[in-house]
Amino acid sequence: MEFPYPTIDRRSVERRHLLPDAVQACAAQIAAHLRGAADETAMSAAIAAYARHVHALGIPPERALARLKEAILRIPEVASRPAMERAELLRASVQVAIGAYYSLGEPDL
Repeated sequence: MEFPYPTIDRRSVERRHLLPDAVQACAAQIAAHLRGAADETAMSAAIAAYARHVHALGIPPERALARLKEAILRIPEVASRPAMERAELLRASVQVAIGAYYSLGEPDL
């Protein structure tokens, strides 16, 4: 049986090299917030900017979210927090990113 859809997404292959820089800039802002150097609004704005940026590049949302989650979990300030706090940060970050990716605004964390 042949699949009606391609099994590999090649829409953004030529732009994949731009993803690490964007996600690292976002992760840096999240880390700054967790250290107390930035407020929640700045963190939310950074996540939304990342989502809008990857959307403009044509990066599929599932790839953008996977990279965002990986980057968040690698932040030392996140890794040292209890599991429930990490899960809440991921949930809130994904909510903001999805809203911005689909231009639904920037929901509060």
